[in-house]
Amino acid sequence: MLAGNPDKFGFLIERVSDWETEGFVNGMMHIYINGKAYPKKLHTTTLNVDIAHLFNEDYSAFVRPKVSRKIYAMKGKKLFKHLRKLRFPAYYGDDKEADEDYRFDVILEELSGARYHVFVVTDGQKVRLLIGRWKNKKHLNKCKFLDETEITAKEYQEIINCVYLYFHNNVEPASWKKER
Repeated sequence: MLAGNPDKFGFLIERVSDWETEGFVNGMMHIYINGKAYPKKLHTTTLNVDIAHLFNEDYSAFVRPKVSRKIYAMKGKKLFKHLRKLRFPAYYGDDKEADEDYRFDVILEELSGARYHVFVVTDGQKVRLLIGRWKNKKHLNKCKFLDETEITAKEYQEIINCVYLYFHNNVEPASWKKER
């Protein structure tokens, strides 16, 4: 399933039943920003965990991007560095004891496992998504800006809806559906 426009922002999600084990719905999930797929290599994703994290309102900014016109107005790399500093103050902040700020963080476990990190911010009309990658495992405190894209809030909401419907219809365990 393709959600969105891979030339700007989108997801490619595919369940692969041959990869599944008891309790784990596995497949592939790649995020596209400006025509580039992340992660770049084929990577097994535990879809019932990763997509559920996207929709967890307690710690993922994916479903409700934080509105901040001031932060949104920052330029690409400067914006990335600012969001990175908020999220990882122990590495980038002045106050090494500051709490981590998850307001702009898109939580994707498997993408993180491939050392990528995604942020999202909106001005209410448009949404910006930024992606970076942690350098090699030896230097985990170096998250380098890779790319960013901007889409309308309406386009973003359509992508969210599409990913949610795919999750609900193809991935979400039946036991979760009964709990609602």
